[in-house]
Amino acid sequence: PMLRVPRVVSLLIATGILVMGFVVPAQGAMVAPTWTPGDFWEYALTAQGVTGTLRYDVLGTEMVTVGGVPYASYRVALGEQATGMGLLIDATGVAWYRMSDYALVAQDVNITIEWPPNPPFIQNVTVAFDPPARIQWPLTAGDAWTASGWMNQTMMPGGPPGTWANTTYVLSFTVEAERAVTVPAGTFPTTPLNA
Repeated sequence: PMLRVPRVVSLLIATGILVMGFVVPAQGAMVAPTWTPGDFWEYALTAQGVTGTLRYDVLGTEMVTVGGVPYASYRVALGEQATGMGLLIDATGVAWYRMSDYALVAQDVNITIEWPPNPPFIQNVTVAFDPPARIQWPLTAGDAWTASGWMNQTMMPGGPPGTWANTTYVLSFTVEAERAVTVPAGTFPTTPLNA
């Protein structure tokens, strides 16, 4: 029973990281941005008594194959640290975004949840999209589309053997109107893309 809460929290964190994979850091223009190694984005997290940060760092480019199809991809490090409700959460990993449209191709995340006095709960979550959910550029306010395919997921709580699931996904994307967002680094025009 005590392990159920960390497993549920772990699944929620993995889902949160997965959803964040579909959030494209916006630029002032609605055309696709260009990522280069060293680019990074950091987000503040606040949800139901848990606070922390989520950071993405562009490491470079490489080919990633999913379902026998190779995709030229950006390799991005991701990290999340959060605390609250007596929990310490650390999630680190790598995500690959298709270079042609920034669609999430795959990600591999290691999650550690500490909830004293219980032992730490450790899990690895690997997800791949076949095909990746395409993002239509340029982003135009009011545009909407759907993407579908297979999501292949492997979860290894505490190490092998893992559980494997292959499920269909359907995502509905909507582009919101451009708006200014203020962060510690300044105020920037953004074009929100919701999935």
